Amino acid sequence: MLSKKDVQELYKNGNKINSVSCTLIWSLAKNKIDPRNIVISVPKKHIKKAVDRNYIKRRVKEIYKKNQTLFESVNIILIYTKSSLPEFNKLKEELLNLFQILNARINEAN
Repeated sequence: MLSKKDVQELYKNGNKINSVSCTLIWSLAKNKIDPRNIVISVPKKHIKKAVDRNYIKRRVKEIYKKNQTLFESVNIILIYTKSSLPEFNKLKEELLNLFQILNARINEAN
């Protein structure tokens, strides 16, 4: 799990990838003990009900878990930026596209 200091540093110095409904901020992990870390943010400003925010987080976690083998030693912050609930298949397609872009950029960095 990322510490508060790590999250702040990632916001400040991380690389960004934007899509229609999400922003992904990433950097290569310095900590090799827990190489894959993700923070999922659904701002209260955009999605008012906690039930809906938690629903989006659960869906993103599910998609991430099935595809986490694409990344090694990466810290990720994923911010959901739309103000409406996503359809699962559209969200999955968009996140898979984001993850492919991320994987390409990680390979460039190495």
